[in-house]
Amino acid sequence: MPDDARPPRRRSPIALVLALLLGLALACLTAGPAMAMPAGVVRAPLSLTILKHPNPAVHTMTASFTWRQSGAARTRCRIDSKLWKACTTSARYTGVAEGKHAFSVKVSSRSGHSITKSFKWRVDLTAPTAPTAVTGGSLSWTSGSRTLAASAPPGFSSFEL
Repeated sequence: MPDDARPPRRRSPIALVLALLLGLALACLTAGPAMAMPAGVVRAPLSLTILKHPNPAVHTMTASFTWRQSGAARTRCRIDSKLWKACTTSARYTGVAEGKHAFSVKVSSRSGHSITKSFKWRVDLTAPTAPTAVTGGSLSWTSGSRTLAASAPPGFSSFEL
């Protein structure tokens, strides 16, 4: 039988699977991260928005945060300069000391891109001073660097806040 008249040689299923995997691996290596995603699959772009946070100045040792994210494969949070910890879409901290603080949340995509958002606030645990009545129906109240002052209109000797 001449060489070109031989029936085609059948390859084993294992050899076919290995050849397919090798071809796919080479395609991924040469095409970069975009090829790693199956055709037709669209991932949401990486985004991050902090939705809830404490007021910029608070009188409490508790702070809660919530945020919305999309396209994230990994989410990490931290307060001040502490270590990053895994988190989901919210974080709550108790026992926050008096002073200035910063909360940060970081989302990362599978391709290595990341976004970090931060929020700064101050905890002031200084007790406010007692209201001080001044002659003529005036009142002032001081807490830290803020002062509230009020006066009764002429002809009135008292008022309520």
